[in-house]
Parts: sequence; C-alpha cells; structure tokens
Amino acid sequence: MMPTYVLIGASIRSAAQSIGLATDRDDTLAGDLTTIRAAKWVGIDMFGDLDTRRSLDEMHVVDPGNSKIRSQLIEISRLHPDSVWVIVGQWPHLAEQLAPIPRIETIPKPDAWRIATSHTALIEAANRSRLRVPETISVDQVFRTTSPEARWLVKSPSQSGGMGVRWFDGNVRLDASDDVLQQHIQGVPYGATFLRDRHQTICLGVCRSSFRRIASLPFVYSGSRGPFHEHPSIDFDRLNAAARAIGEQSQITGIFNVDFIVDKHRQHWLLEVNPRWSGSSEIIERGLAPHVGSLLSLHINVAMGAKIPTAVLEATSEPTGKFFKRVVFASQDSQFDLAEATELLRGRATLADIPEDGTIIQRGHPICTVVGNYRKGEGRAATVS
Repeated sequence: MMPTYVLIGASIRSAAQSIGLATDRDDTLAGDLTTIRAAKWVGIDMFGDLDTRRSLDEMHVVDPGNSKIRSQLIEISRLHPDSVWVIVGQWPHLAEQLAPIPRIETIPKPDAWRIATSHTALIEAANRSRLRVPETISVDQVFRTTSPEARWLVKSPSQSGGMGVRWFDGNVRLDASDDVLQQHIQGVPYGATFLRDRHQTICLGVCRSSFRRIASLPFVYSGSRGPFHEHPSIDFDRLNAAARAIGEQSQITGIFNVDFIVDKHRQHWLLEVNPRWSGSSEIIERGLAPHVGSLLSLHINVAMGAKIPTAVLEATSEPTGKFFKRVVFASQDSQFDLAEATELLRGRATLADIPEDGTIIQRGHPICTVVGNYRKGEGRAATVS
C-alpha cells in the first residue's frame, strides 16, 4: 500500500519542494527511497501558494483561527488513515490539536515536541553548555520582575515567524494561558539547525536571521542567509553541547532548530527551540548539496529511526556556498504580476511562495519569497517590492 505523508504548518512550501529533490542516488535515506518518492503527499497550510500546490498530490488550505479547525483536521485524517503527519511549520496550539487524532503518526512525537519546546529544557541546555537564556517570566509574575530596568517582550510560544512577539507595555493584552515575558537581548540573531538520530547529534549549519517591523509586530521573520559551519563570533562547541542536551532530554530525532542571539560581548543567548523544519531549512538544504538531495526525506527517515548517513557528515565538512532567503514585503498596495516579478529577478534568484497572478497585496504584507546565491542575487529581492 502506498504510504501517505501529510505536511502541516502555517506555510509548508519549502518542505513540499524538498520532495522533488530526492534522487535514486540520494543515500540520505536509510530506508527505501523509492517508497518515499512514490508516496502520496498531502499538504495543509494557510496559503496554498502556487508552487506549494505544484509540489503535492493534494492540498488543503485552512484557517487556524476558525473554531472548526480541529474537526477539519480530523476529517482530513479520515481521508488518509494510518498516515504520517510531519509538522513543518507552526500555528497556535498545532501540536495539541494533532495529539488526540486517531490513526496518525506525527513527526515529531507529541512528548518530544512538548519537552523540546519547554523553558525547562532550554535552561538545562544552557546550563550544560555554559550559554545563557534571557530572563523569562510567566504573566502572573509581571509585577515581580527581577530586572525592572530591562526591556521586555511578550511572546506567544505557540506562534512562529515573530508573529507572536510584541513589546511589553501597559497597553498590551496578555494571555495567561500562553504568553510569557522575555527580557530583550540586543545582538545578532541566528538559527542553528541540528540533526539527531538515536546515537549522535550533528550541526547542519547556522544561518543569520533577518526581521522587520510590521505594524505593532517588531520582529517579523524576513529571511536568512548562510549556512555557516565556522564563524568568528559563534561558539559551535557550546551550541553543539546545548543541542545534545535538548536531544537527550526530549529524545527528539530528525532535524530541529535553535534560535539564539550573539551580543556585543559575544555572549550567546538561547531563545527557543523549534523541533521541526524551520524557515532556514531550505538554505541549509542548498548548503548540503550535492551530498544530500532532499533534506525533508532525510528528516523523516532519521525521525523514524534511521541512522545519520555518512554523506551528511561529508556535506557538513565540505560546504558548497552561501545562500539567502528573503521574504519580500509590499511597499505599497499593489497587484501581483508574476511575469513582471520573474523578469525583475533576471534569473539571478528563484521566486517562491508565489500567489495567484493578479492577487491584491496590501502595503506591509508579504508578496513572495526570493531564494538564491548570496553573492549573486540578494540585491534583486529589493527590486521585487
């Protein structure tokens, strides 16, 4: 029987496109590669962009804020019993929504997700690696902060891409069931991607992250560049120690991402763990080529018990270049023109997260994403907007 994999998250495009990178000679899968390539691939996200749909056999666009979202997910699971659901993005309470659905397997497993994303696991990882974590307090501790002079951020851990991060002031409404306050750390933001099997944890690379303000949201994710396997400002040994600690506590397998900041004193601050495919994964994937074809296939197979192939170790020791990913936001209200956007790039980068031709894009909203070689194409991304 043909296996079915369901990719789910706010935006699943980059993970969906990774499917097509698997080849017959791609030994990133310890199992049967033809089974993965011949599988049925189903997608669930909030956008249903053109390039996402083209990469899948079946697509469902949902609104996580809809009160019927749980019943929608259950209905999709009934269409595909005994399927494997791979979390490749995030929306509020997604992991909790999937946990009670019968006859599906999730990557990562619910307990691994819960532990890996816990503040307790982050603190333990920092202690073992001699790194730091910003002071983080629950809503009921707001008036008992130990650093009253610090600037504070309100964070909703169940959201991603900076959509749940706001400055804290007296006008911000707090959700006691979800929100936390975290001390703001000034510095350079990065995301480190790790791969863990049952025996080892390796770093696939570190990418520098970019953010921008959108209305009241000061840190909306706008792209990445990298990957770096060495960097004068980054202590890879301590990051690896932190990742091993997270893996040992949660027993997560497959890929996961650790967001951190390096301040002006080169101190490293661990911010959060994303136990899934993340925004910088497609940059990591490009950096691993040609040793690794599909990073998603590698992730799924290692998560399901395979060992990390030797080709992956070779890839991290022989990086192929630097790449960029940039989310392009509209500088004014406009209508998306695919032919014009493609022409503006002049073949120096790839257009992704493509909306329907003629879609009205409001000022400040994302238009699309541009991905390419860092030295050749990043300047063209600004032209698109």
